[in-house]
Amino acid sequence: MPRHRRDSLCEQLIWQLHLTEISEELRAAGEAIIGNLDENTGFLDATIEEIAAMGPWQIETVQQAAAVVQRLDPVGCAARDVRESLLVQLDYYGYGDRLAVQMVRDHLESLQTHKLPELTKLLGVPLERLLVVL
Repeated sequence: MPRHRRDSLCEQLIWQLHLTEISEELRAAGEAIIGNLDENTGFLDATIEEIAAMGPWQIETVQQAAAVVQRLDPVGCAARDVRESLLVQLDYYGYGDRLAVQMVRDHLESLQTHKLPELTKLLGVPLERLLVVL
């Protein structure tokens, strides 16, 4: 029985990028970003400055292209780390609640280890409020 070929993450992102209505310059910078993703994690392996130096792009153009790629599916790919990926996802899906963003941005380690009593103290909110956000 023939096996179905699965597209790689990069192939899927390139396909989506080409469906996006953006300038050719942003598309080219986006392709460079996609070419510098870790295939296993989807995180960016190069800095924005390194990618800008690879082509004829300004740093601002590469930053804009990264924002476009980060909102392709899967949302949050092309981030530099888990924290950035989660922040992109919170924004994209409309969960930009200040408390949720603050937990991820400032207290990710406590959140990852489920230290809820510590989080309530750090954030100055009751446990019930945390549980609503989680």
